[in-house]
Amino acid sequence: MRRIVAVIAFFLLFQTPSQGQQVFPAGTFTIGGFSAACGNIPTVIMAGLGDIGRATPATPFQPATIWLDTNFFMLPLPVQFFVYGHECAHHMPSIGSNENLADCWSAQLGTKQGWFTVVSMQFLTQQFAWNPGDWTHAPGPIRLQNIFNCFSTAWNASSSWHP
Repeated sequence: MRRIVAVIAFFLLFQTPSQGQQVFPAGTFTIGGFSAACGNIPTVIMAGLGDIGRATPATPFQPATIWLDTNFFMLPLPVQFFVYGHECAHHMPSIGSNENLADCWSAQLGTKQGWFTVVSMQFLTQQFAWNPGDWTHAPGPIRLQNIFNCFSTAWNASSSWHP
């Protein structure tokens, strides 16, 4: 069993772009026509990722990367922004693999940059409300409470964004 886990971990950590994947060098990826940059981190789009998004750290064999499944583009734009921000957050040393902090960072950044409003947050509710969670992510209702708390903090911090 340990050998299987090690092999899976190896492929996840050392995944490199191949044919059928679209690679966007840092600063060239867009969401809904808007630039979506995560420092010097490239973005790779591929089918069959196994999740809508994934962040892998730099290794001797590949740079740090944001991976997005081709189904990413079928999500509503606010959810696309959230997912991208979440995966970008995993590349922040203060966040790393902490899923709650990555959710919070994405919600706060998205609010500050105008991606998220009270209305657009409804799309996140639709996306996550019935999500059962997995071994790294909390179930949807718990996850949404964290996201909304972070969104509310950012929203209330700048009264110039709303009446």
